[in-house]
Amino acid sequence: MFLVHRGWDPSTCADVTRTCLTLGMILNTIGWTVPLWGPRVQAVQAWCADHRRFRKLRPLWDALYRAHPETSLQPAPAATSLPWHASGGAGPGTGKLTGPPS
Repeated sequence: MFLVHRGWDPSTCADVTRTCLTLGMILNTIGWTVPLWGPRVQAVQAWCADHRRFRKLRPLWDALYRAHPETSLQPAPAATSLPWHASGGAGPGTGKLTGPPS
């Protein structure tokens, strides 16, 4: 009221007011839901860490397979960085894997 009596027109700041109100509502909603994110974020981080560890074992598996090919339950995968990325001609009898390892 003080500023209105001095000649200030509040409608001049309507856009700024709406923008700040919307931003505040969005941040408030995010703030209320952040505690629910914890387990999901941790699960994704754990999956990524497990995947990195799995990828680091690839040279060991290659050496083991070369030394003892009979240890494998599946034919040798194609020489790629990811064994389930087959480039054309993948399928039964081709010696290439068509899906992720189980």
